[in-house]
Parts: sequence; C-alpha cells; structure tokens
Amino acid sequence: AIALVLFRKQYALRFDRDIGLALVAGLCAAALWLALPVMGEAASALELVRPEEGWSTGALAARLVAYVLVLPLAEEIAFRGYLMRRLTHARWHAAPHRSVTMQAWILSSAAFGLLHDHWIASTLVGGIYGLIYLRSGSIAAAFVAHAFTNALLALYVLV
Repeated sequence: AIALVLFRKQYALRFDRDIGLALVAGLCAAALWLALPVMGEAASALELVRPEEGWSTGALAARLVAYVLVLPLAEEIAFRGYLMRRLTHARWHAAPHRSVTMQAWILSSAAFGLLHDHWIASTLVGGIYGLIYLRSGSIAAAFVAHAFTNALLALYVLV
C-alpha cells in the first residue's frame, strides 16, 4: 500500500473511461467465481476476508481494505499495466494499449491465474479484467472491475 501511494504519479489512474462497463464486468466476474463450485472449482479466494475467531473489527477492516483496494490495484498494474504490454513490446511503457496481442492477453491472464489458489477462476477473471483494460485503455477501469469483484465476494462471505 505504501509503495502504491508513493508511486501513484507513475500510473496516473483516470476514472473517466468505461467505469459503468467495468462495474458490469466486476459483477460478471463475481458471478463466475460463485458459479464455479458447481463445476468443481472452489470459489474461495475468499479466505482472505473470512473472519476468524477473535478478530477485532480493525483487523477485519484492514483485511477488507487490502482485499478490495490494495491487491486489485497492485495486480492490475502488474498484470495489465506491465506484463500484458511487456509481452507485446520490448519498450512496453511506450506501447499503446490497443497494440497488445491476443497471445499477450492470454499469457498474462494465465500468469494471473497461476499465482492464485483457484487458477481456473483466476485465469478467467484475469481475462475479463484484461478485456476491460484493452477496451478502455485504462488501468483504472480494470482496477474498478477487479475491486468491485472483490467487494462483492467479500460481502457474500461476510453475509
């Protein structure tokens, strides 16, 4: 969280593009997570917010902030902002988002999935967030989709 705050000017989030579409994508990604247990994939990256006996309200709140805000921002910067573009261009920082290849989208989604416990669901939702980034050209839209997914999943677990 501290690194994200310190380097915030480097990734300049613009919340002016496709935020409505990002919210719809986040809802679809959450629905996908919750539907997958039927297909044999446990839907629980949710252990991150499942309260344990003796947790204080502050500990739960800090866990929720990390799950809903910090992790989605860090992952979107890493996987969509960097990796997807880096897999397409050696000079990734100068590469326009529209030039990202299908192969880079697939590989970055797979890498995202492999770094999570439930790789099938994570790969699929990583692909959704990648599509949002490609459509909008904005890490902010991908972050909103990811954060909204995590917020909905956290709410599901807590309720």
